[in-house]
Amino acid sequence: MTVPRPLVLDAMCLNHFARADRLDVLRDLLVSDECRTTYVVIEELRAGSVTHPALQAALELEWIKVRRLDTIRELECFVKWAGRIGASERGPRRGECFRRSGTGTLHGDNR
Repeated sequence: MTVPRPLVLDAMCLNHFARADRLDVLRDLLVSDECRTTYVVIEELRAGSVTHPALQAALELEWIKVRRLDTIRELECFVKWAGRIGASERGPRRGECFRRSGTGTLHGDNR
């Protein structure tokens, strides 16, 4: 039995799959994982759906759970991750699909 990994999907990942009309492929790739995103990502997709209506499909996915960054540990983890991908140089919303390990650190998912 495969143990599900918690994956945190950002707007870039969801945006590209939605605009290519291939959210089904993303789901097939991640079927054994726990997929999550944040309210910030949902708002970014909602804002982008005005220009790119295909993004609406990403807002309706039932297999992605929306989570808040509520705890100090979660916020520290996010800041550490943002620093690793160079968010300060490219903007705070840049990145790809990332997963959280059991230790609370985020790692790029190179699938």
